[in-house]
Amino acid sequence: DDDAFGNYLVRANGCRAVSRDLLDSVLEINFLNQNLNLSRLQNPVILDIGAGYGRLAHRLVQAVSKLGSVLCTDAVPESTFLCEFYLRYRGCETKAKVLPLDEVEREVRNLRIDIATNVHSFGECPLDSIRWWLDLISANQIQYLFIVPNGEVLESWEPDNSHIDYLPLLLARRYKLVAKQSNYVQSSTVQRYGLYPCFYYLFARDEQS
Repeated sequence: DDDAFGNYLVRANGCRAVSRDLLDSVLEINFLNQNLNLSRLQNPVILDIGAGYGRLAHRLVQAVSKLGSVLCTDAVPESTFLCEFYLRYRGCETKAKVLPLDEVEREVRNLRIDIATNVHSFGECPLDSIRWWLDLISANQIQYLFIVPNGEVLESWEPDNSHIDYLPLLLARRYKLVAKQSNYVQSSTVQRYGLYPCFYYLFARDEQS
């Protein structure tokens, strides 16, 4: 890893440089690989909702040799600008495309998208925003939805600082839970005492219901 863009590095295991950026991405990609055989899928297309500066897209391009493309979008204009700059800097622009929020619906309408991801983003959104995104995911019949909340519970963050469970919105759109695990699943001690413990959720669209 490197310290570009203020990435904070820690030296470990014989002075190997690692960062939270790298470790979070590895854990998330491993979860997807474990549950979806991501590395063996042929040209998968991934929609990264709330992509931020593009760190997951960067690691997906590095790690998934058969990746079709990853589409990055974010409701924050500054994040969209930075994401495009960052991915170009990392040399990912051939497989990673940035979609401004006002272009998302049009751009994804006729695409086959296999997986939608949302990492620490829905937990910062009000329920109306989450509903909009889930309607988009459902309308485009995206088969899998990977969500990482801020903690364990799937909750919105309302303007009055209240929180609303958005699981019923997923179920109403025929997305059923197929996998859930803690991010530090290999160590209960790290899950209890480590930084930023959370849970990974994988939903699949139920075509039978």
